[in-house]
Amino acid sequence: MRCSPKPLTDATRRWLVGALAVGALAALAACLPGTEPALAAPTFRLVPDATRIVRLDPPGAFTEGGMLVRVALRATNPNPIGLRLAELEGDLRLNDVPAGGLRFVGGLELPPRAAADLVVEVSVPLGRIDALVGPLSDAVAGRPLVYRVDAVVGVDVLGVPTRFPAVTIARGEVRQADLLPAAPRVSFDPTTTGVREARFDRVTLAIGLIVDNPGPLGFVLRAPDARLRLGDRDVATVGVPAVRVAARSSATWAQEVVFSPVALGVTLATQLQAIATGGAAAIDIALLGSWELDLGVLGRWNAPAGLLVSGRVD
Repeated sequence: MRCSPKPLTDATRRWLVGALAVGALAALAACLPGTEPALAAPTFRLVPDATRIVRLDPPGAFTEGGMLVRVALRATNPNPIGLRLAELEGDLRLNDVPAGGLRFVGGLELPPRAAADLVVEVSVPLGRIDALVGPLSDAVAGRPLVYRVDAVVGVDVLGVPTRFPAVTIARGEVRQADLLPAAPRVSFDPTTTGVREARFDRVTLAIGLIVDNPGPLGFVLRAPDARLRLGDRDVATVGVPAVRVAARSSATWAQEVVFSPVALGVTLATQLQAIATGGAAAIDIALLGSWELDLGVLGRWNAPAGLLVSGRVD
């Protein structure tokens, strides 16, 4: 009776070829004194220009949200054979304080002695940011933040998986200029700003603001003692209360202000009455004062006093 061997599947054939290749390299390294291990782990370098805090909504100012950090790495294959970076699993530290778990799963082809870039995003929950107040305060103050990545590295060589023990794979300093607080972008909302009523004894003016925060740092905005100016006259004090504006988002605020037209002068009072009744008139409007940015656990920042926002009412 003759037994015919079963043909090898493609998967089995790839595994055997990979195992033979890795085994041959191991045998060669064992026979040659002073040689490097058969398969060296990929090396990594932090890319500071592309590594950044994408979003930070600090506790104290926000009850939900957190922080999103983007870590850019340059991976290099030091081996004379190609391999596939299959996984990274470890932790991100900021100024040596644990920030969050880091994980990359998928595949990044690394030809022999070549490099490639990869980006890993780390989500840090709001409750964990309290431990990072020191490093984040340094970053908001313009000082560099030290990023450190500790991870297990997994690779595939011709279909054969290999995992290397956890080590520090990358470390570097990042100075992020757009974390520095700055006056927000504020404009009058044309849909909610206008003269609601203009009588001989009172004027009712609706004010609506659009607050745009294009930066990565969320804040609570206030202007407790803003002055409302119509034309060239200050007509009322307007307190802009807490307006919570998350990172990379917008928020709106609206309020009605009632004031006496007695001190406006005939021209300005007539213009307000025309606007209230749908006539063809327009008046310059502005808020003057100082913005206060509440950054929660990261402190407060006050902008210099001056023009907060300007526009026209028609």
